[in-house]
Amino acid sequence: MELSPLRGGDRDDVARGTFVGDEMLGGQAVAHWVTDGDDFMAAAAASDDPSVQLFMENITAASDADLYVSPDGHPVGYRGSFEGSFAPLAFDGTLGVAIDVTGINGDTVVDLPSACDLPISL
Repeated sequence: MELSPLRGGDRDDVARGTFVGDEMLGGQAVAHWVTDGDDFMAAAAASDDPSVQLFMENITAASDADLYVSPDGHPVGYRGSFEGSFAPLAFDGTLGVAIDVTGINGDTVVDLPSACDLPISL
């Protein structure tokens, strides 16, 4: 599943969002963009990706989100949140999402907290 359903087609303007400025994130130079939560919801609702459709079944809102992009165009950070329920997590409320990409194409060990005793497959 892609990090965002806002790619391609006539939605490129949504994917780009609004440029905030050049900043530093984790010691790395990045371009800071903000995507509109309502535009995200509209693009996700129009997606034909089954994983996005599953995610959107009970999501009722998305916040405006911060996206950080490296000078060579790779996403390196994301901060946003979603409202609603998500059955695979038995979740109902606000889900905050923070993603920091620290490496690409390397071996990554993910240690989940003990509260995550059920695997999620989308």
